[in-house]
Amino acid sequence: MEHILKNYTVLFADDDEEYSSKFSKTLSYFFKEVRTANNGKEAYESFVAKSSDIIILDLQMPQLNGLQVTQKIRRINKDVPIFIITNYQDFESARKGYEYELVDFLVKPVSFEVLLSTLKKCAKIISEKDNKRNQIIEIQKDIFYDKAEKIFKNKENIIRLSNSEIIIFEFMLKNRGTIIKTIELENLLFNKNQNNSSIRNIIYKLRQKLPKDLITNIPRVGYLLK
Repeated sequence: MEHILKNYTVLFADDDEEYSSKFSKTLSYFFKEVRTANNGKEAYESFVAKSSDIIILDLQMPQLNGLQVTQKIRRINKDVPIFIITNYQDFESARKGYEYELVDFLVKPVSFEVLLSTLKKCAKIISEKDNKRNQIIEIQKDIFYDKAEKIFKNKENIIRLSNSEIIIFEFMLKNRGTIIKTIELENLLFNKNQNNSSIRNIIYKLRQKLPKDLITNIPRVGYLLK
């Protein structure tokens, strides 16, 4: 997982210049770019100016502390992984921090193993969110298919599909723009009882749920998903 971090940028904020220099050097082994800030206000302004993939904040900083920065960032970005480090164990601050969906709350000095473990958590969060976004496919303007949930979504409705409809539609989606023979759809369902007539019936029901003319019938051949 750590090699994935090389594709990411990190924003690290700490007012202790000596610690910041050493910690930033460690972070540079993992990330393609390390951005630094010396106080909370600078950290927030840096993120607004140019967002980072992961944020690491010292708890106690001038102008804005780590939790205040987190709160402000969460108003504009609810997804970016954030974790906080501090010189002492402040469990009350930790409790408040988790209200802002912190990845973790680490106590200095942060060991290499703990840092790596936390960064792996961050990378996993980013990867899962990216995968989820990739599961949403735009079919037409304002109409989407959610591959994870197996549903269609538009501005007003959620449209659910039967198991057979899901199998057929996802095969068509994979081969979008290509004519699919009826026999291919019959074989796809792995059921000898699914004959030409039943395939037509499934396609008919599927077309009632989809935008008009999205699936075109090619006479005596099969179907085409536009």
